[in-house]
Amino acid sequence: MPKDLVIEFNPDETLFAELVIPVPIDKLFTYRVPAALNSKIKIGQRAIVQFGARKIQTGIVVNIHNKPPVDYEAKYILELLDENEIIYSQQFKLYQWIADYYLCTLGEVVNAALPSGLKLSSESMVQINPRLD
Repeated sequence: MPKDLVIEFNPDETLFAELVIPVPIDKLFTYRVPAALNSKIKIGQRAIVQFGARKIQTGIVVNIHNKPPVDYEAKYILELLDENEIIYSQQFKLYQWIADYYLCTLGEVVNAALPSGLKLSSESMVQINPRLD
């Protein structure tokens, strides 16, 4: 998707986002977008999600649509970490080519390609406590 192409969604529409997660599984994972994030979510942003029963992971939004997954009930995205995208469509194309060429997953390539400050492998979730002034 070109950087300057913006997709408009109805704020009342239920959205789903496909994320690449840094795990050795060659597929994208679909999560439900909370209504409060409908106008904020963009392709290429980092998002915090629950992965499995107890793990919290950071993933990258690869696609946004309004089709729920068929095989399972989608969990909600917990939080967006970025206001703008950190990966653009040309980078996704390059990362997919690298994954295909080296026979690894897109999550492994994205994890290796990102600078250490943006790494996907952190399982820590930091939030501001609203009770602290």
